[in-house]
Amino acid sequence: MKTSRPTIGVDEVGRGCLAGSVFAAAVLEPEETFDWWGEIRDSKKLSAKKRERLADLI
Repeated sequence: MKTSRPTIGVDEVGRGCLAGSVFAAAVLEPEETFDWWGEIRDSKKLSAKKRERLADLI
């Protein structure tokens, strides 16, 4: 994916309302690494194997 602006991926995880624990993360990657960026849409829909492979890249 080639863009003229930075792209930042964001995800969060939490249970219940915002009064409980919520964890969020954001990743800003150099454009050269975007070859795998399009594989990530919804972390909950990724297989465990793909999630582990992408976690190593992130």
